[in-house]
Amino acid sequence: MSDNFYILGAGFTKAVFNSAPLNDQLFGKLVDTNPSSTLKSLAEKYDTQDIELLLTKLDIDIQQGHYEPELRIRINNEIACYFQRFRFTPDILNENAWIEEFACNAFQEDDVILNLNYECFLEGLLDYFDIWNPNKGYGVIDNILVGEDNINAKNIQILKIHGSEHFTLQKYFDKPESAALSYEFNENIFPKSGAHSFLGPRSIPSHSSERDEVRPYVIAPSYVKIPTVEIAYLMIDAIEAINKSKNVIVIGCGLRLEDSFLWLLLTATYMLFYSLSRLFYALLQLRAIKMCWTCRSPHL
Repeated sequence: MSDNFYILGAGFTKAVFNSAPLNDQLFGKLVDTNPSSTLKSLAEKYDTQDIELLLTKLDIDIQQGHYEPELRIRINNEIACYFQRFRFTPDILNENAWIEEFACNAFQEDDVILNLNYECFLEGLLDYFDIWNPNKGYGVIDNILVGEDNINAKNIQILKIHGSEHFTLQKYFDKPESAALSYEFNENIFPKSGAHSFLGPRSIPSHSSERDEVRPYVIAPSYVKIPTVEIAYLMIDAIEAINKSKNVIVIGCGLRLEDSFLWLLLTATYMLFYSLSRLFYALLQLRAIKMCWTCRSPHL
């Protein structure tokens, strides 16, 4: 049984990187970074800069044949590339002493972390301190290039149900209608377990002869979310884990009403609330998470 079930949202990343966007800031950040982005013209067409509404309308238009699906893929790739800037590097610890306290004291054996963020900061941080390892640490999602000498000793699971900037989707040789979900494994993402691997872009197991068939996998903000089989398994794992956990800890997540799966999880939690020691909810956007660990809050 897991003692703790964590839900991490964009506010966690914002606490580390002040430039990291919350959900309602994502459109502006993407357009500022890439002024030629297709998102700019779509915002004018749909008369909105709310990226969730914009992409929902685009998804409907794609279904009606007004746009090609490749347009949506390009936007997802743009989002994945943008969030690469928020990866973990050791020098971050020099500016944020609370981060080490958080990494080394927050998580226990068999904890489950539902990470709603696209970036890989948390994974890099926990890998750096040997708290977690990507090998058998992403639920059913694996990478056959990761050696068995990489051991996730505490069996902490990170479930990224919205995908990740380093997740990859690629078609099979013999079944082009099917695809496999994996992740990049190299020192740029995992500073400890990936050290000296020198794999770089070769860290993705190839199921296809065409390199162009490999693309990042994120589920971009939209009311239309269709997960892969692997992501569906992660969602099932999350439901099972939250029902078995003693504590539910929400960090930096606005709990938006349109995120139906998240509310399904919390509904299951409330139904079993009598079995929970406590529900710790922290909307830790901006600075609150820093204050929490600087003061060594007794609530965690």
